[in-house]
Amino acid sequence: MKYLKTVLPMEINEIPKAASLLISRARDFEVLLFSEAGSWPIKYIWEKMAAKDNNYNKVFFSSKITSFSKSPLANQLCGLLTITERKSKLSQKKKNKIATLLNSFNDEFKGKITNQLLNQNVEKIIHYISSMGLIIPSEEGLIKQNKCFDNNISTLSKNFIDFKKKSVSYILSDLPNIKHEVRPILQIILSDTKFGKAIKSRKVYVFDEIISRGRTINSIEVIINSFSSTTDWVMGVVYCPKFYVGSKIDFVYSDKKALPTSNRPDMIGEVTYETVFAFETKSLTNILPNTRVKNEDDISIYNSEIAKFNSRYFPKLKMLNKTSFRALLNLYFMADDKDIFEKCLHLNLVESVSLLEEIAFYITMPFPLSDIIKRNKFKKESRQVLKKLECSITNSDFSDNLNKLKIKYYAIRSIIIKSEIASWIKTNTKVIRELDLVLEEVFNGK
Repeated sequence: MKYLKTVLPMEINEIPKAASLLISRARDFEVLLFSEAGSWPIKYIWEKMAAKDNNYNKVFFSSKITSFSKSPLANQLCGLLTITERKSKLSQKKKNKIATLLNSFNDEFKGKITNQLLNQNVEKIIHYISSMGLIIPSEEGLIKQNKCFDNNISTLSKNFIDFKKKSVSYILSDLPNIKHEVRPILQIILSDTKFGKAIKSRKVYVFDEIISRGRTINSIEVIINSFSSTTDWVMGVVYCPKFYVGSKIDFVYSDKKALPTSNRPDMIGEVTYETVFAFETKSLTNILPNTRVKNEDDISIYNSEIAKFNSRYFPKLKMLNKTSFRALLNLYFMADDKDIFEKCLHLNLVESVSLLEEIAFYITMPFPLSDIIKRNKFKKESRQVLKKLECSITNSDFSDNLNKLKIKYYAIRSIIIKSEIASWIKTNTKVIRELDLVLEEVFNGK
C-alpha cells in the first residue's frame, strides 16, 4: 500500500525562524491569543522578544482552543475566564438584560433559561446554555466525509491530503453561515470579563501550531463572538496543508513541516488538560510527586515483567512498541473511565487520578501529522489491546498474570511516576537550551 506523504516535525533550531515570522505578523495587533499547548514555542519566543523590544509587548491570553468534537464549547469559554469570574454570580442588571432579550425567543427556549439557572454561578450557566442553537453547517458536512475516509483505506491513502485542503477552504467560506442562537446572551454574561473587555472593538491575533482540517477555525469564530460582536481576528500557524493567505488565515509558515512539540508535554514542560468546567495548565515541576526514587531496580524489574507479558499475550503487535504498550497498560490499571482512554486517543487529556498515566501514553502516540493510516492503525491496535484486557476471564492464566502486574504497579507507582516526570523535565530542559542558543545567535545578529 502506498502511504501518504508524512508531514515532518521540524528541527528545534528551525523553530525560532518560524516563530519570529509569525510574531512579526502580529506587530499591529492589540491583543494576542496563544492556543495551548501547541503554540508554546511561539509564546516562549515571543516572551523573549518582548523582554528585549517593547514593540512586542501586547495584551495576551493563552488558552486551549480545539475542535468542538474534541472538547465542548463550554470548557473552552470557561478556559478564558479567571477562576473568580467562573465562580461569580450574575448581577441583577445582567439578569434583567437577559430577561428582556428572552422576550424575543420562543417559549421552548425561554423555558430552559429559568431564574433558577441564572442564580447559579457563571461556569454552570455557560455549561448549560453555551451550545444551545449552535449550528456549524461546514462541520455537519465534514462529519459525513470523515466517515467515508475512516471506512475506506484506499480512498484515505489517495485523497486525504486533498480532502484536508478542500476542508479548510470550505470552512473559511462557510464561517458566515454559523448560527448561534444563544450568542447575545453569552455576550451579556461574558462581555465584562477580563478577556471580553480586552478584545472589545480590537484586533486579535491568534497563534496556533496546526491547521489540519480547519475545525479549530470554527471554534475560534464561535468563541471570539461569544465574548464580543465587535472584534476582528486572524490567525497565524506553523503548518497548514495549503498556503492560504486572506480571510481569517494571515500567515502559514509551511505545508510540509510542523512543530515537533505537538502533543508533547515532555518537550514543552507543561500539560494542558480538561477539567469538569474548563481547562487548566500546569508545569510538570508542579505535579512532580514528593517521592524519592529509592530503588530504580524495582522499575527495571517491573518493565521486564511487562515486556514478558507483552511477548506472551500480544506477540503480533505492530504499532505499539514496548514503551507505548507499557504506558497503555499502566493507564488501564489507573483509569476509572473508558472515556478517558478515548479522549487520550483523540489528543485530549482530562483531569483524573490517571492524568500522569495519560501523559505517559499520550507522548508515545504517533506524531499528529504523520501518515493518517499509521495513526488510525495505532488507535485500532490500542483499542484491541484494551478490549482483550477488559475481557480477561477470571482465574485464567492471562487474568492472574495481569492482576499480578496491576498489584506490582500500585506498589511502585509513585517511584515510576517520579522517574517518568524527571525524564520529561530533562527533555524540556534540553529543548529550552537548544532554543535559547539559537535565539542568542539571532539577538546578537549572527
